[in-house]
Amino acid sequence: MRSLFLFKILFIGDKEVGRSSFLKDSLRTDYFNGERKNTIGVEIYRKELTIEGRVVDLMIHDVSNKEIWRPLLRSYISGSNAAILMFDLTNLKSFNYLFHFPKMIREVAGEIPILLLGNKIDLEEERAVSREEGTAFTRDNNLLGYIEISAKTGQDCEGIFKLIAENIMTQLQLH
Repeated sequence: MRSLFLFKILFIGDKEVGRSSFLKDSLRTDYFNGERKNTIGVEIYRKELTIEGRVVDLMIHDVSNKEIWRPLLRSYISGSNAAILMFDLTNLKSFNYLFHFPKMIREVAGEIPILLLGNKIDLEEERAVSREEGTAFTRDNNLLGYIEISAKTGQDCEGIFKLIAENIMTQLQLH
């Protein structure tokens, strides 16, 4: 079946926050054109969903955090319909890495939905970023929401892409 809608989702996070694990498990290796594409500073994944009887294709652009690709970041953001920002709950540096992204994303892509994910909830005893800090960041930056997950165990990972797609459709008045 041909998709009725195609949405670009930007996926950003510092190194070793669990982006690859989350994407691999959430997408179940349903990669763009059957395989993962490693292009200049970004890997593109595909996720097909059915929402209210409509087929939606999500093209997830997993942006490299390597400094060498930083000059291309604005071009990756361009045309995005939504963004997911991920950090490691056990690593304060990975949380701080995200601070400038909401403003930058909105400067380039406009008022798109942005979701914050705190990964590695399975390592609660090693937590370096509190739930309150994640909630405050979400509130202060007018983000779609904040969800704490474990890409390792799959805890609370189900439905994240559906949530994003539904919010895009609402924003674009496609419901």
